Amino acid sequence: MADPVRIRLSSAVSVDLAGRSLSGRELGSRKARTLLALLASERGRLVPIDRITEVLWAADPPADPNANVSTLVSRSRRLLGADVLGGSGRAYGLLERGSWSVDLDEATALTDEAEARLSAGEPSLAAAGARRALDLLGTQRALVDEPDADWVLGVRREADSLRRHARHVLAAALTRSDPVAAEEVARQAVLADPLDERAVRDLMRAAVCAGRPAAALTTYDALARRLRDELGTDPAAATSELHVAVLRESALPADTRPSTPGRMPSPVLVGRDRELRGLERAWSAAGDGMGGLVLVEGEAGIGKTRLLEALAALADRTGGWVLRARCHPTERSLFLQPYVDALRPALLDQRAAVLAELLGGHEAVWATLLPEAAEVLPAGAAASGAAAIRRRRAYDAVVAVLRRLSVRRPVLLEVDDLHDAGAASVDLLGYLAQRLAGSRVLLVAGVRSEHRETVARLADRAERVSLGALPQSAVDALASAAGLALHGPALMARTGGHPLSVVECLRALAAGDTGVPASLADAVSGRVAALPRDERDAVEAASVLGHRVEPRRLADLTATTELSAVRRCEELVRARLMVRREAHYEFANDLVQ
Repeated sequence: MADPVRIRLSSAVSVDLAGRSLSGRELGSRKARTLLALLASERGRLVPIDRITEVLWAADPPADPNANVSTLVSRSRRLLGADVLGGSGRAYGLLERGSWSVDLDEATALTDEAEARLSAGEPSLAAAGARRALDLLGTQRALVDEPDADWVLGVRREADSLRRHARHVLAAALTRSDPVAAEEVARQAVLADPLDERAVRDLMRAAVCAGRPAAALTTYDALARRLRDELGTDPAAATSELHVAVLRESALPADTRPSTPGRMPSPVLVGRDRELRGLERAWSAAGDGMGGLVLVEGEAGIGKTRLLEALAALADRTGGWVLRARCHPTERSLFLQPYVDALRPALLDQRAAVLAELLGGHEAVWATLLPEAAEVLPAGAAASGAAAIRRRRAYDAVVAVLRRLSVRRPVLLEVDDLHDAGAASVDLLGYLAQRLAGSRVLLVAGVRSEHRETVARLADRAERVSLGALPQSAVDALASAAGLALHGPALMARTGGHPLSVVECLRALAAGDTGVPASLADAVSGRVAALPRDERDAVEAASVLGHRVEPRRLADLTATTELSAVRRCEELVRARLMVRREAHYEFANDLVQ
């Protein structure tokens, strides 16, 4: 599914679409832009044609407003997509959620998540999420090019409130780790609204934590004067209590922040709570500057990609850079292709000056790796030197850009199907783990466990997460969710808890098919075809012996020695097609057999 169209309301209305940012005349006429902003402000609720007419033409409507609005909508639909904008002749609105997003909603989600992380004792992730929210909101007035209509003022109030909330969370998070930076954030909040007492309290706390209690007292005095002169009132009780604590040099009282529902959702991967919690801890540690490398291992279809997707969603919710790539066998000869694929969207989304700063010092390397960036890089000497030296320079260029990206936001770099990567890409991952240790970069790779050589090359630098079969409770939950609860025990017996097998069998059962799903047959056939000839002959011969495989019988069937049969079965165990049961072997599950 394509990325949703992002509609920005926090400054002049604009649209992020397919890697491009459209604004002004690129979105159509003035009335087309106003209509888009109006519909986006309603977040999917249908807007009656009478209200649209009033907003667009006020007291001077056209002879046929329905036709005029329909024309405007039609032109915008051609630009944004038929699944984004639509309606009938009586009302229009944004259509199916998931095809679009509004920056104010994204900022709300990021700030709520940041506040929940702050409450959970994760200030680094809280700060990253709040910063990301503020980046989305910017500093301009919302719908800056629209007149002061009631609906426009409502959007502006919403954006201003979100900025205040995000600044409060950011200041509170930074106060624990970088009070000087927290002071600057809180000072900007006070400048934006001198009567915002929460911002004043943030500034006072940051000043005390930075060792400047006198500045905190001065800040309080300035607020008290403003309130007395402009409103004829005194500071709130919470502000006065904080003032007294500063005067007495006692512990600062906890701020009375209104509670917001914490987002931090429970794991959504059935049967993977422990693994997901471990990755969540690794991401939190990366936010605190203790990044590292995690290898997610398991056989094909065991759920590695789903686990990586869940971690990516977590990193995105908490304001991180999410850089993802998948390795392909056909691209093994392309130097560092997975890393270029992962970094390309983040780098090309930067302004030219920022991009030049990110790539600075490694221009010759990036001009080769990322030709699209060459036009913003200063002219320099082409990459030269021996192959080993050029490779080391390329590795250092990737290290540098990841480290620079992580200065403002923690970075998650995910590389899936690492077993399909070339040697240089595997080696770079180990190099990154070494050079970025103790940084705000978390490296995560998915790899099939039977590719022992790839795992072995990184094992001494990585934390390993091994995925196994799902327990009966998870299989039952999946069957129940599919409306096939009675099939849970039989599914477990048939699939051995292999996630892909469970899902595909449920899909087949729902369609009335009780045989082996074609998708699973193809997957198993592909795994067998990739085996060396001896192991392939052994597993095909074993399949006719039934679920239980005795080495002596397999030796007789394949005209080899019992010792050779045992060795081949051990290789099949490593390939996750069989399991050892004392002196005999069994297929991993009935479907494989």
